[in-house]
Amino acid sequence: MNGMFFSVLGLGFVLGLKHALDPDHMAAVSTIVSESKSMKRSSLIGTFWGLGHTISLLCAGIVVIALKVQISERIASWMEFGVALMLILLGIRAVLKPLRGWKLHVHRHTQMVVHTVMCMSTAQAKTSTNIAI
Repeated sequence: MNGMFFSVLGLGFVLGLKHALDPDHMAAVSTIVSESKSMKRSSLIGTFWGLGHTISLLCAGIVVIALKVQISERIASWMEFGVALMLILLGIRAVLKPLRGWKLHVHRHTQMVVHTVMCMSTAQAKTSTNIAI
């Protein structure tokens, strides 16, 4: 093998690292990995996410090179839209996850006090608000 092969391979590796550290990847991976409390499980999830991403890009690259296909601007825009949609859904999921298990309980007392209790599961703290009317 000649030096050109290793140069191209090294350049691909460096560009892949740059791609992996882009904000969209960092947001997606950190959101997915942070769901697990275990360092081992988080590492495994991150590893498989990276492998899946690499294999998909490799397959797409092989198709583009072997079939000499060009990805049009329109298709590229739809792919970017898909990425944006995925990031929005991951963000919504990350925001809603801490709110799971919360219940809002409102009732009136005979003294005309509205009592609102927002509570989580029984193992977690309770927050209450009393408003006199």
